[in-house]
Amino acid sequence: MNQLAQENSQSKQRIDQEELKILEENLPSEYQPFEGLKFPLSANQNLFKPSDKNNKNSALISPEQQNGKKRFISMPDRLGLSSRLSLYNEKHQFILGEASNDQVAYRPIMVNDKVVGYLGLKPVLDQDDALSINFFSNQKRYLLLIYILTILASLVASLLLATYFKQPIQRLLNATRELTKGNYQYQVKINRNDELGDLSTEINQLAVILEQHENSRRQWVADTSHELKTPLAVLQAQIEAMQDGIRKPTPEHFESMLRQVTSLKKLTQDLADLAQAEAQQLKCYFAEIDPWTVILQEVENFKPKFEQAQLSISTQGEGVKLQLDIDRFKQIMVNLLGNSIRYTEAGGEVRVHTVQDADSWTVYVDDSPLGLNDEQLACLGERFYRVDDSRTRSTGGTGLGLALSGKIAQALGGTLSFEHSPLGGLRCKLTFPKYTKV
Repeated sequence: MNQLAQENSQSKQRIDQEELKILEENLPSEYQPFEGLKFPLSANQNLFKPSDKNNKNSALISPEQQNGKKRFISMPDRLGLSSRLSLYNEKHQFILGEASNDQVAYRPIMVNDKVVGYLGLKPVLDQDDALSINFFSNQKRYLLLIYILTILASLVASLLLATYFKQPIQRLLNATRELTKGNYQYQVKINRNDELGDLSTEINQLAVILEQHENSRRQWVADTSHELKTPLAVLQAQIEAMQDGIRKPTPEHFESMLRQVTSLKKLTQDLADLAQAEAQQLKCYFAEIDPWTVILQEVENFKPKFEQAQLSISTQGEGVKLQLDIDRFKQIMVNLLGNSIRYTEAGGEVRVHTVQDADSWTVYVDDSPLGLNDEQLACLGERFYRVDDSRTRSTGGTGLGLALSGKIAQALGGTLSFEHSPLGGLRCKLTFPKYTKV
């Protein structure tokens, strides 16, 4: 392989040297003047070479070459001169070459300082092609300028938009930090009609709700401590009186202390049930029962207390089969009947009756005055709310019964509401839907 490559290289060098020698021998001179070129130039295929009969390559020379005639070799025409060159006389009259009506560049041909003719050269491109190239070149520059201006405009717009959105977002972030610190009175004001404005409104509403919950929690703790402190203080005073010998440990005194313990136990149980109900963790065991039968039983159990309070009670209703927790339902009725006893004047009346339709069953507990005004009725059912605090304490109320009853009713799938009674007192309305509890 290496030997063949060396032979090819030597052969190529030999041919190049021969061609150079041929060109040198055929340059125009006073003994061998230039006889002209053929147009187009691609027609010039031979260059003159004297006959060399002793040449070892003579077999490859044409008869014209062997007879001493000119021969031409092909010449590269990368500039397209064959179609661009033309010859004119001294009067710019066309003689030879490629005639053209387009603009031609003339170069004079001088002989003894005299113009004997002109050599014409057409442009590489036509005028239309030159205009097209110039147009596209200008368009390229314009597009580049537009591209740069677009980038600059985008950067400016991005900076303006970033500033436009960054400020309200930073204010919203500060608002969330204030809420995290517990500053629920903090309000953020963003006057916008987009999503950021809606978000600021929602954060402000969240702050209001959190403040309400915090106030409710504080009130809950304060009320709970107050309610627990009262029976404990009474017990402490009675025990200290016995220790000091001021009060003797008689059965009557022990009975009074037991009542305080019972009241304290009931309060703690109500607090536990209410906390579970608000956390939706109140355990209920559902079964099919007749709630009207349960009501009649509880009314019968309360008759001694009604008689002691000098109250009359009447019942009228129909039974129905509902899926309820019987113990929780009893707890509601005990609270409602006990509330009527505490807040109805002696000689008054309590009436229990039911109403039902195809979808629900409702029991009403109506009592006669005392009664409530609209403001008191609106607050009824809140934790530790008492219409008459002294009267409730004397009858053993904790202020949690109605609030707990409302939560239990929700856990059972029903509702408990309060209205003015036709008898002049309070109406408690307990409603349950007629459906099977899953």
